[in-house]
This record gives sequence, structure tokens and C-alpha cells, in this order.
Amino acid sequence: MVIQSKMRNDRSGVSALIAAVIIVIVVVASAAAFVVLPGGEDKEEGETIAPGTWRTYGVTVNGADRGEIELTFIGQNEKEYFVMAIMGEPPGIQYARQAKKPPKDVVTKGTEVLETFEGTKTLTIWEYAVGSHTARSYVDPSNGMSYRDEITLNNMMSSTGDKSIEVRTLIGYENVLQESYKGSRSIDVAFEYVFTSGSLSRHASIICVADCLDDQFGMLYNITSVFGREVCFISDGIHGLPSNATNTMETAILSNSIDGDVTVEIWRVFESGATFTFYCEPDTHMIYRFVVTAGGNDYGFDLVKKPDLWEE
Repeated sequence: MVIQSKMRNDRSGVSALIAAVIIVIVVVASAAAFVVLPGGEDKEEGETIAPGTWRTYGVTVNGADRGEIELTFIGQNEKEYFVMAIMGEPPGIQYARQAKKPPKDVVTKGTEVLETFEGTKTLTIWEYAVGSHTARSYVDPSNGMSYRDEITLNNMMSSTGDKSIEVRTLIGYENVLQESYKGSRSIDVAFEYVFTSGSLSRHASIICVADCLDDQFGMLYNITSVFGREVCFISDGIHGLPSNATNTMETAILSNSIDGDVTVEIWRVFESGATFTFYCEPDTHMIYRFVVTAGGNDYGFDLVKKPDLWEE
């Protein structure tokens, strides 16, 4: 695909592509925003938490105060919640997926009496893995909520195997409940892309993974083939354009796209340590191309397949 506008062309090899890093600010522990279990004291049998639920935690890393993090459930599919995390000063926002069920590898390590903001509680200790990290959560068996999470973060960039301990202490919450949920037709709708560099090609996709509040959608950018990571955005439509993207007021012509020559608008957003540039059809906002700029290099992904039904 040829872009009739100025843009750098990346000629990096495989090793450079694999080494490119998009910084992930948040590691969401699997029990840090856990569901309210059936039969809990604050709900009726069969209800679960719904979008609108939030948790606020005080955070320390190696004993140093790191402020607060607020986790809000803003969407869901049948198996997962879509969570918005707000943290830092000035506040930063990231999105992540959160399983509705507890981790399969949970090991119960007895109980412990802790002082919480709601008074003294006897909490069940869970230990489990979060990717390459490990976690310990102190869970109230009456409502399934974790009041304290201790996450051991392995420093993957350290040659000495350094580890950090992040502790999250629950300081506030609100539960919104639902009796049932059925996913919309938008769930799992996907757009397929390919990154090409010389003789190399790597697959990527933009997938609708959650029905969200305010008629929005949770979108998963699966760019693991190049960056080894996934990135989540919130979007006003299942085209996947992030709702916080900025229109640069520039246009370009994409030649030899899957729909021939297409005039597109250029949108841009900074996320997870990288700049994302989108080349969108003006009326539908369908993304014909997106470019991730990381480590001083541009990685362009071209649309190669769109769903038969991609808009409700």
C-alpha cells in the first residue's frame, strides 16, 4: 500500500521488531477487582457486578507511597469485564480486560485478620500467578472482594533479577449489580491487518471485546506479533478508532488498499509509551491503516480483511 503523504519507512529486521517495547503502566491483579460471589451479603442470589462498579486502592511500591488507583468496570462480554484504571498525577488512564471468574491456579493459604476501612475482617489468603508475576490477595469470603493485594513484579529488563512489591489496599468501592447479561452482535467483530517490512510480514487485529457504558465499545489491539503486547482502547464504534484520538485535520490518499484508492483522515493518540496514528475513512471511521511509532521507528499495519457485518 502506498501513502501519498510524507512518512518514514521502517526497514528494521526481526530482532528490532521483537525488541520494540510499549510500556504497560498497569498490571491488574486477577482478584484486585474480583466479582461479587453468588450469595454475598450485599446482593441477591445469582446477581453479579455490572458496569458502573468501581474500586479505589491506595498503592505503595517497595513501601513508597504511589498515590491511588481507581478501577472502574465500564464494559463486559460473557467471560470478561472491561476495566478503566485511573492513576498518577496528572491522572493517566489505561484500559484492561478482567476475567469474571477467579484464576484457575488459586491456592488458598489460610486466613488472616486485617484492619480494613470497614473495620476488622477475617480474610482468606489467595496466591496465584499474574502473567510472569505473582500475587497474594486477602479476600472477604462473604462478598468475594479483595481488600488487599500484594503483587510481586519481576523486573524483566533487569539482569540481576530485581523484584518490586506493589501493595494495593482497598479504601472505597461501589457495587452495581446485574441479574444477567447477553453480549451484543458486536462482540468478537474483528478487522485484520498485516505489518510488512521487506520480506517479513506480521499479523495484527483490532477486535471488539466489550459492550461498554454510554454506547461505547472496548477494543483490543492485538499487536503481539510485533510488540509482544496487546493494547486496549475505548471506542465510539466497532471501527476501533479510540474515542480520545485527535483529528490532525490532515488527509491522505491510500493507494492499493483492499478497497482501492481511498481518501482518509489522519487521527492520532499517545498510549502506553507509543504514538498511534490512524488513517480513517471520513464517514465510517473505518481504519485502513494504523502506524505505531515506538523507539523512534514506525510500524505500519494495513487492513487486509474487514468483517461482513461491522456496524450495528
